[in-house]
Amino acid sequence: MGKQTLDHLVAALVCGFRGLSTMGNSNTGAFNLLEHFAPLTEAMTGGFAFLADGLSDAEKVILATSMLDKALQLALTITFYKGAVSNTLMDRVFKGTGPLSTFSSKIDLAHIQGLTDENQNNDLKILRKVRNDFAHSLGPRRISEFASCDNLRLRSELVITSPTVRETNFLHSCAALVAQIMVCIVAVLAKHQIVSENRERFMAITHEIMATIFGAPDFPASDAPPPSDPPSE
Repeated sequence: MGKQTLDHLVAALVCGFRGLSTMGNSNTGAFNLLEHFAPLTEAMTGGFAFLADGLSDAEKVILATSMLDKALQLALTITFYKGAVSNTLMDRVFKGTGPLSTFSSKIDLAHIQGLTDENQNNDLKILRKVRNDFAHSLGPRRISEFASCDNLRLRSELVITSPTVRETNFLHSCAALVAQIMVCIVAVLAKHQIVSENRERFMAITHEIMATIFGAPDFPASDAPPPSDPPSE
């Protein structure tokens, strides 16, 4: 997925969010989806921040996994019952000691719900462990130290050059995962016809994205998120 396709994906998300901008009701405190996830779409515009030049390994890990954490939160949020979502409830679920406050819990629930496949789940768990080790380290760490990065399965279509194979694997997996989760979100929004306002524009952008990524003019036949890899023989 190149920069132009990524920008189209962000445009589709923003357009779709505007159609679903308010969830909940006045009694529960309406939740503004577009406003809440604006930092995520802004961070994706023009490329991925964690691929910028001059970053330390710690900065790459924190930026990449934070973006993945927020992307998973968004993917889970759009599956919630619209009438029950509120700012208060979202804070209780995703913040502090809430049931989905950790990266690990989001990874598990996304997989149980079928929002991620086996390869995506494999990589997310490895990336979570790398992030935790960086966060709790008392000294500087290098991505190249983590043998688990040899087991990352996903590759993006971006040209990524890094000093070591393990760092390259890490960055490729993060880039691929963010893009694939975002495509899943767009597909869910469109498939289940959640979007009401701006629907024609949203669908036009979405079909363009799907044609670019999957080489087809429409969504995959199944309601499930598109698999990232073909099934093994």
